[in-house]
Amino acid sequence: MKKRSKNSTLFMAIMCVGLAFVSSCDWVKDLFDKESDDEKIVLEEQYFSINNSVYMNESLPIGKEALISGLAMNKSAITGGSTMLQFTSSQRLATVHIGVNGVNGYYRCDVSRTEPVRNGSRYDYQIVLLLSQRLSVDFNVFLTALAVDGTLSTVVNSTNINVIEVGTGKLQVSLSWDRQDDVDLMLIDPNGNQVYYARPFTFDGAVDEAVWEEYYEKFADTGATKETRKRFFTSKGIRVIGELDLDSNAACEIDGVNNENITYEEVVVPGTYLVAVNLWQKCTDTGVKGSTFSVTAYHNGLPVRIADQQVGKFADNYAGNSDLDNDKIIVIGTFTVGGTRSAVPATLKPFIPDQKRFLKKGKKP
Repeated sequence: MKKRSKNSTLFMAIMCVGLAFVSSCDWVKDLFDKESDDEKIVLEEQYFSINNSVYMNESLPIGKEALISGLAMNKSAITGGSTMLQFTSSQRLATVHIGVNGVNGYYRCDVSRTEPVRNGSRYDYQIVLLLSQRLSVDFNVFLTALAVDGTLSTVVNSTNINVIEVGTGKLQVSLSWDRQDDVDLMLIDPNGNQVYYARPFTFDGAVDEAVWEEYYEKFADTGATKETRKRFFTSKGIRVIGELDLDSNAACEIDGVNNENITYEEVVVPGTYLVAVNLWQKCTDTGVKGSTFSVTAYHNGLPVRIADQQVGKFADNYAGNSDLDNDKIIVIGTFTVGGTRSAVPATLKPFIPDQKRFLKKGKKP
């Protein structure tokens, strides 16, 4: 419900008293609540939401103290994905206020119980923005903060965030990270199909390994388009129902997008899905801050819980796992759709590829 001003509350009371002889004031309350919902829709449904926050239907509070510095976000955002908002404060904070330039209202995030990372005399914070599947226009994030001693900060804003449209479909699983590294999203579906950079398609049934071997031999060095590679399967009568439609910073050929996305357009196999991530290669120097990542999922337009913690960080001195060592792949968790829970693979062995078949000179297919 929106926060009402004193004037609007007084107006509502007068309306209720004046109309008491004909009806209750419920319809007046409903009118105000509907206006609040409509205003929230603009921010939540067209831009992003934030877990454990409160929507405030008022202008962003702005103070005079420069408490906040180093506001950073990915310069690219994908529809239905997520992005990490990171910043530093000179004081311990009570609340953070986050809005979009030109859009009414903002989210108030209570961070008083959050233990920030100490950086000398400063405090580092991070907040995950859950991006709408309807996100379609570039935007700027505005932020202010209230310190525990009551000091209100000046406003700081992000650079322009470029929106990249990806598949959302019936099922969408996305990965976002904050450094110029090659991080990979991985998914095992209920049929045992693995979806990741080496196997960017999935099907409504299991596909024999001999078909994949032929695929690798045919396309390892050709640079064929994804549509051409997809036709390889359809020409064999194999129905493609999902795909990795965004693979960023592949083999450290930096594109700056820092997002990956897997989508099932129309058909979703019922059962249990396993989600994992892997740092294929650290493209910045070892010892430089390791990538922080976040993973999100949507089924039929609604967010899906994968695990208690869908945010993580790679160690600063971790160079990567281009050999896909099973022990170094990070399992985020599982989720089930369709009400049928299938067996989860005992190991991640299906992700271990035969490097000789499709990795040539360190390049991904």
